[in-house]
Formats: sequence, structure tokens, C-alpha cells
Amino acid sequence: MTSLSIAIFFELAWLDMIPAGTYIPPHLGAAVFTALSLASFHHLVQPGEVALVMVAGVPMAWLGKRAEALLRCAQGRCHDRAVQWAGQAESGPFPERLIYYSVLRSFLVSWLFFFGSLLAINFIVGRSLHPLRPLLDELHLDWPHLWLAASLGGLLALRVRKAYALFFSGAALVGIAIFSHSL
Repeated sequence: MTSLSIAIFFELAWLDMIPAGTYIPPHLGAAVFTALSLASFHHLVQPGEVALVMVAGVPMAWLGKRAEALLRCAQGRCHDRAVQWAGQAESGPFPERLIYYSVLRSFLVSWLFFFGSLLAINFIVGRSLHPLRPLLDELHLDWPHLWLAASLGGLLALRVRKAYALFFSGAALVGIAIFSHSL
């Protein structure tokens, strides 16, 4: 249930991020896999505790987007070399090394990026989980609360400045109310 709930949260949060053309959306897989890995590693099943690892997974979506952009640039250079090879009058057999190198680079960059980032985030979550656990328990969060918050991604998809201002003002007021109530 936790896995499905995490996946639903991130899918709702980035509802408007459609990969079209040259636009690279946030890396949803990196965020979901980070949250799932951290929840599993720290044995988290309560929605309030899982919310912490979902928040920790959000930077991975943006870092994954940057890694994807860098890989696309590198793949573009390999493509240019393949086009150059194809344009030669007496071009011998296709240089398979381009393909092997491209696949190996994608694998290494993706996994090394993800593994290194996950280790760093796991260290931070491990250090902050114990002190934040009482606060997370006091919030009494449940999955519908988190899904409702994530579904506001559809509102932000409108790309209207007044909608953004209303959303962030409301979020600030709710945050202030929650923290003042807990004091």
C-alpha cells in the first residue's frame, strides 16, 4: 500500500509535466524510487513519516532532470559523429563503439548519480527522522491529505500568477496555523 500511495502522490504532484519536444520534465522515477528506497530502508509506513521521505525525494526529480539534460547533450555529440560517418562517401561498417559507449555512459551516469545522491539523502533523512518523528506524529496526516495536497499540482498547471499567489499564501497560512497549534 505504501508503494502505491507514494506513486500516486508524485503522479498527482507532477500532473502537468508532459515530456513534449525539447522540454525535460522532473525525473518522476528518481523521486518515486528515492522515496520508496528510503521508506523501505527506514521501515516507514505511516503517512506522516513517509511524507518526510517524499519531500526528500523531490530534489532527486530536479537533479534527475539535470542529469538527463547532460546525457542528452552527450548523446547529441554521438549522433553528430554518426551523421558524419553516414555522410562520408566511403564509410566502412558502422562504428558500433558509438552505440556501446553511449549505452555505457548512460548507465554509469544514471546509476552513479542516483546512488551517490541517494546515499547523501539517506544520511540526511537518517539524522533528521528521530527528532522530527514526534512532530510528524502530531500532524495526524493520512494518505488522502497527502494526495489532496499533491493534486494541487493541477492548479499550478494553470500557470496563472494569481493562482500561484493564492496557493502559496494559503500554504503559508496553513503552515503557520499548524506550527502555532503545536506550540
